[in-house]
Amino acid sequence: MKFGILFLIGLWLISASALGELSVDDVEKIRGILKESEERLRAELIAMEKRLRAEIVAVEERLRSENAASEARTNKQLDRNFTLLIALFGFVAVVTGIPLTLVALQLRKERDRDEQLNAQQQQLREQQRVIETLQQQLNGMNRELDTLKQQRIFK
Repeated sequence: MKFGILFLIGLWLISASALGELSVDDVEKIRGILKESEERLRAELIAMEKRLRAEIVAVEERLRSENAASEARTNKQLDRNFTLLIALFGFVAVVTGIPLTLVALQLRKERDRDEQLNAQQQQLREQQRVIETLQQQLNGMNRELDTLKQQRIFK
């Protein structure tokens, strides 16, 4: 209990000075301390602002160089892809063009052979007609000959 009373008396003594009024000198000292603190803070803020601007400039430069490098890589890749695309179109044209050309040539040869075969068949039909005509003439001559032979025999 004695300790509690002593503690309360000590707090009262400490708080008694806190309740006292400030003199003009005290207020001036506080203002001076605040001004010094404010000036230090301004100086630190200015220094920090300079560092941040320098860092921002450095980051912008780095980003510009990285962007330029990335753009160069992208352009190279696009050029390579375009070249590959042209090569692919050429390859597809060759792969499809050669067989189509061969098929077209083969069809043309087949058509020529068919035309030649049709012409030969036409000639064959004409020759068969000529042969039939000649056979009919031969048959007619044979009949005449037979008739003549019979007439000679009867005479």
